[in-house]
Amino acid sequence: MRNDIKAKHFQGKVKYTLLIIISVVFISEIMIFTGFTSQLRNTSVPNLQNEIAERVFDKLENTLRTPDTINNINEAYLNINSISEASLASLQKLFLHELESFPVATIIAVGMANGEYREAQRMEDGSMRIGERSTDTGGNLEIWSVDDSFLKKVMEQQVSNYIPAERPWYRSAVYAQKATWSDVYFYSSNNNPAISGNSPLWNSDGEIAGVVTTSISLQGINTFLSKIHVSPGSKIIITESSGLLLASSDNQALISEGGERINGLKSEDPSTASAVMEFFTSSKDSFRIHTDHGWFLVKAGFFNAVSDLDLRIFIISPEKDFTQALDKLALRSYAVLIAMLLCSFIVISIISKKIASPITQLSEYISSVSFDSFSLETNIIAPKIDSASVEIESLLSNFTSMMQRLQNAFSDLDISRKEYKDLIENINSIIMRNSPDGVITYCNPYGLSFYGYTAEELIGSNIMDTILNTGDPENLNIFKKILKQENEYWNGENANITKDGRKVWILWSNRIIRNEDGSVREISAIGHDITGRVEADEKLERSLGEKNILLSEIHHRVKNNLQVIASLINLQLHEISDDRNVESLQMIKSRIQSMSHVHELLYSSTAFAEVNFNDYIRMLGQDILQTFNSAHKSISITVTPGDVEIEIDQAITLGLIVNELISNAVKYAFPERRLGKITVEITEDSESRVSLTVSDDGIGICKAEEKKSGLGTLLITALTKQLDASIETIEDNGTSIRLVFQKQTLKNKYTQ
Repeated sequence: MRNDIKAKHFQGKVKYTLLIIISVVFISEIMIFTGFTSQLRNTSVPNLQNEIAERVFDKLENTLRTPDTINNINEAYLNINSISEASLASLQKLFLHELESFPVATIIAVGMANGEYREAQRMEDGSMRIGERSTDTGGNLEIWSVDDSFLKKVMEQQVSNYIPAERPWYRSAVYAQKATWSDVYFYSSNNNPAISGNSPLWNSDGEIAGVVTTSISLQGINTFLSKIHVSPGSKIIITESSGLLLASSDNQALISEGGERINGLKSEDPSTASAVMEFFTSSKDSFRIHTDHGWFLVKAGFFNAVSDLDLRIFIISPEKDFTQALDKLALRSYAVLIAMLLCSFIVISIISKKIASPITQLSEYISSVSFDSFSLETNIIAPKIDSASVEIESLLSNFTSMMQRLQNAFSDLDISRKEYKDLIENINSIIMRNSPDGVITYCNPYGLSFYGYTAEELIGSNIMDTILNTGDPENLNIFKKILKQENEYWNGENANITKDGRKVWILWSNRIIRNEDGSVREISAIGHDITGRVEADEKLERSLGEKNILLSEIHHRVKNNLQVIASLINLQLHEISDDRNVESLQMIKSRIQSMSHVHELLYSSTAFAEVNFNDYIRMLGQDILQTFNSAHKSISITVTPGDVEIEIDQAITLGLIVNELISNAVKYAFPERRLGKITVEITEDSESRVSLTVSDDGIGICKAEEKKSGLGTLLITALTKQLDASIETIEDNGTSIRLVFQKQTLKNKYTQ
């Protein structure tokens, strides 16, 4: 009776102690996980919204800068060539090439104060049209389709009494007296809504002679926004400062049936109307809104990165897109924790009974147990003791526990032997043992089946005569290396051969088993079939090699085509006697060669996306000296040593700038001297800012350019803007021109 009471008391203490420990641990885990989930929701969602908004703003800025870039090029062209019927016709062909280069642009045009007008237009199907208005057209705008050579084909449309000076884009530039953006207007040819970037043209009297314009249709902006991936249910909305809708990624109606602009506050889409209302009311950049379709997260902001554009950007995303995964994770985790708690209660009840009951029954056992007769069949359960001190019961308990562990060890050893045998016999891996001289002493059933041998055929044979009999002498060397190595393990892969002659690849893990004197007793090996992986790797390597060859061939052909163009220009030079024309063709040839050298360096290197610009400048300098250096001058070009790698797009732009700077220095910096020195220095700092300095010890590039300011100077200005670079001129014992710009990396380029 006493033992029963003590057993129940001990059992209760164990049970409740374990329950308290488990409960404390469970509650702590719940609190920690709840706090972690809340913190993750509060930090990751805003961070993700900010990253998405930053990506959208960057892409939109790059797109909306397109009109400024195109207008700068066209304005520079008209500044170089006097405005005439011929120059306008030539500029119209340039418009078509620009449409091919800038997919976001819809119409590129120039309108003159005298009524002359030229345009190039991209249709929705991708085809091109041109339009012109002159005295020859009777004041009407004629729209023509063009062939592959951009020549007039068929007149498709005629707009009567077209006056460019009365168009919104023309009036906006005249009113602003500078480059500016127009309000939304409708094309006269198809009545589609659009906005345009416009730049005035000035004559020598300081009056506006005309306007160059590049327009983007609102549908084109919609299409652009729809291609920006945010989340499955997200949308991007752009409004003007007044709230009028400008574009949307979900192709919402921007114009009412009556031809009026739709304000975002009155949008048919509830989430759009709510987001615009909240932003215009509170000016918050991040907030939640609710509609019949649920909760939405909104990231809003002002967009004024492009001159004269004051827009509002809204990124509207279903809240579930951000939190659904976290909610599911939390529910699953809570379910698992609760299940673990219930299981713990059950296990605790079982353990408490199994721990307490045997203790009270083993008190008489100590004198009856003999190590000599101990076995798995020995009875270690002690009888009940009616009267015994606590010390005796404790001693018997400890002794019984020791006996129990000993008996369990015997049992575990027997179980382990059986489990080890079952594992070896049934595992889907090759398990093999062989002697130091290569004789196979064991192979599991899977290995026998894999190689196609019976146990009688393989066991006792030499490994070099069977599975390693591939004819490769390296197999013997591998076996020798395993025996000579100091470590006990060797991992590697090699080719094996099956009984039917099939070549297979095995990944081996070998362990050397040594005798007490340190000599090798046998080698234990576990092998895994990796034939499929090896064959896939070989196929992938061949495919990668083919693609590298193809990319190199592309750069080679581009370089050859550019060299052919330069050669044709060189042949034409022999047919021209006018010095000015000769100089112009030489400059064109030099610019083409500057681009050709980029592709030459790319196809001759193993990296196809970046150019070593120091090597490039050396090649370019030699070409310029051969083109422009006269017999009575001796000019040298020195390039500072270094390895500045420039991404291909920036390399072509920077190469054209260097070409212009060195060419100008060779032609104009040493008018009355036989000797001259030009130095080119290019460096890169730790923040990927590239500094390029072109210096000469002559009269100076700036003084020479006072006498002549032509296409080269304008091209340098336009290309510098394209690089978003700063330019500085220093006059000290000659002239130095220094450009500084942020280097574009491949990662930044392809994540924009």
